[in-house]
Amino acid sequence: MLSHVTLFTALSLLLIARRGFMQESRDCDTLRILNASEMSIGEKLGQQTLIIHHLSKRLRLLERRLKSVEQPIWVIREGSNASWIECERGPCQCDKIARSISCSGKYLNSLPINQIVPSAVKKFFLTFSRDLSRNSLFALNRDSFKGLRNLSELLLSENRLEYISQDLFHGLKDLTYLKLSLNKIEHLHTRTFVSVKNLQIIDLHDNLFEDVHENLLNSLEDLLIVDLSSNKLRKLPENLLRNTTKLLEFNVSRNKIKDLKTDLFKYIPSLKRLQLDNNHLCNVPLSYYIITNFFIHTISLHTIAYIPDRVFGHLTNLQYLSMKSNKVSHITDKSFENLSSLITLDLAMNNIRQVNNNPLEGNLSSYLMNFLFYR
Repeated sequence: MLSHVTLFTALSLLLIARRGFMQESRDCDTLRILNASEMSIGEKLGQQTLIIHHLSKRLRLLERRLKSVEQPIWVIREGSNASWIECERGPCQCDKIARSISCSGKYLNSLPINQIVPSAVKKFFLTFSRDLSRNSLFALNRDSFKGLRNLSELLLSENRLEYISQDLFHGLKDLTYLKLSLNKIEHLHTRTFVSVKNLQIIDLHDNLFEDVHENLLNSLEDLLIVDLSSNKLRKLPENLLRNTTKLLEFNVSRNKIKDLKTDLFKYIPSLKRLQLDNNHLCNVPLSYYIITNFFIHTISLHTIAYIPDRVFGHLTNLQYLSMKSNKVSHITDKSFENLSSLITLDLAMNNIRQVNNNPLEGNLSSYLMNFLFYR
């Protein structure tokens, strides 16, 4: 058996021999093999990091699901005068005439089990609204709104919600307005909105979304307004809006989007307001060719450097266009061609030094109010 000293000496000699070999031979093939090995190790480490990140997200999601199951629910009773009287005894404010319940600003950590909630009876009211904003709710039981068939407005903003069960809105067939903004939601199941087919407004701004599934909005054919601003979105699925043909407003400002798919807007010919400001786009998306009905469009992206000729050519109804705070240095007489309805064009805080030809001549109406180049 070799002694520690002998083993150490042998290893030292091997290292010296290896160094000498590398210095003397400088064999390119050997270097390539070593480099390839290092890259392989780096790739494997990167893959392992991604796997660990994915597993961590799955574990967090599982933990949040378990927390939601543990959450208490309030008592829901058939609508009657007695149930509204009982409702008023709880911590939330109940309005029988407006058929509304407000738990706003009660600093709730969970739903109050001593709160009686009258169920929705169609002959008693037209709308039933619930406000749970400005509390500290981090999870909701999947049955929290079960049986509230006439619920039309649900405000859950400014809480700490991290998880939304795919069944939370099940049975809310009359829901038209849903506000989940200013929470900590990272993910929504593809079937989250399957039961709320009459939803018209969905507000998800200021959450933690990094991506959304292309089928998330599939069942929402009556959707008019979507707000996904102030999240961490890096991309949008090409088919995300394929069934939202009535959509009027789409806001994905203040995200990290680097590219928009060419066909993203081809399903929504009625779109009138699009907000893309404060993203990481470097070029004006060519998908604008498909849209014809814009009234207001904000594209203050901070990174746009080039405006292709006629890129806005089909937006004949566009009235307001903001491209301020970008890096545009040059525009031509074709940059804004055919914008015959444009009222306001804002190019402030760009790098434009001079304009040789009038890029607006013959294209804009007499109502043009602003054409700004100021830095």
